[in-house]
Amino acid sequence: MNMKSRRVLVVDDDWPFAELLVELCQGMGFEARAVRMGESVLEAAVTWGASAVLLDLMMPELDGFSILRQLRESAPTHDLPVIVISAIADTFESEPAAQEVQAIFPKPLNVPRFLQTLKGLTAPAFAT
Repeated sequence: MNMKSRRVLVVDDDWPFAELLVELCQGMGFEARAVRMGESVLEAAVTWGASAVLLDLMMPELDGFSILRQLRESAPTHDLPVIVISAIADTFESEPAAQEVQAIFPKPLNVPRFLQTLKGLTAPAFAT
């Protein structure tokens, strides 16, 4: 199995929460890493070969809306699954950009439901 197909990129300015997401993903058998603000999410997603992105919306330097737009406008990441995990998830669901993501979760995170969704979105990575 190609490990590149099991990589989850975490984008969140709350570093303890980002580390928690990395640990949860690793517990599911994914290779996961979090990017710090200032790092290019688009570049990291492409060069690292992410199979999914976990994205916060409310961040100080470059918000999740802008990052999502960059991911969708770039050919290599146009179809990359994105899961939004944000305190404003309820508000975001009514935004047109919500159609560009595969799942939306509010904070605090419903961990079992999140893990089930992540596994479902990346099911080919778990095929034997």
